Amino acid sequence: MLRRKLFTFITSILTIFAALCVSTADMTTYAAYWPQRSQSPATCSSLSASGSFPSPTTINFDDLGNAQTVGTHYQASHGVIFPNFSTSRVQTYANSAAEPTQARSAPNIIFHYPDFPNTSINVPMTFTFSSAKSHVGMYVGNGDYGGISATLIAYDVDNKELCRTTLADVPVSPTIFMGIYDSAGRIRSMALDYGNTATSELIDDLMFAYAPVASSTSTSTATATATQTRTPTATVVNATHTATPTATRTPTATATQSSGSSTTATATPTATPTRT
Repeated sequence: MLRRKLFTFITSILTIFAALCVSTADMTTYAAYWPQRSQSPATCSSLSASGSFPSPTTINFDDLGNAQTVGTHYQASHGVIFPNFSTSRVQTYANSAAEPTQARSAPNIIFHYPDFPNTSINVPMTFTFSSAKSHVGMYVGNGDYGGISATLIAYDVDNKELCRTTLADVPVSPTIFMGIYDSAGRIRSMALDYGNTATSELIDDLMFAYAPVASSTSTSTATATATQTRTPTATVVNATHTATPTATRTPTATATQSSGSSTTATATPTATPTRT
């Protein structure tokens, strides 16, 4: 009877101690997590010049022939994929003396050219990256006439818009730069849209880079705090459970070996570790 009361008392003390440890861990974790939620979100902004790019990768499309579909041609080498469907296809166009549109880096440009009878009316030219970028930009043109506006939109891996920039008057040849910078380095796809016009989106010298702003110190502090809190909590719980059954099983084995006919001595300690 005394042994059973003592066991109940010890179990109650350990339960209260474990609850206090868990409560402290929860409060510490919450306190560490809160500064992350109060941080200002990363900014996304437009770029009007390629000079702000840190060591950019550039695709000038000049390794392809004239009138060739781009598609996955740059997937292996640069991680860039262009659409290749009847409703949205991108292909090259080489310089011609008879045409007003001239490449920025001769001889090729690329333009949005859906299969007839499909058009580019309200259908943007898109492309995706296999890895995230912080800087993306290109030189834009329309190959036709003035008075056309352009919208460039950046999306993250979940296809959520990060930000956009606009150009009021797109030139005939790709001579004006449009770009977007995301300080968190989340850009995974882009869309260039000329809106409600059949004039095709046209670009040359696609540039991109990955140079995000370093994460703030509060994030690393929160991780360290949560780790240190969980470690002692797990140690205390494991030590408690390990010590209890070990101490209980030792007299059980002794009672059984000393008196083979005594069922009472064996039954009492056997029930005790079951409750533990």
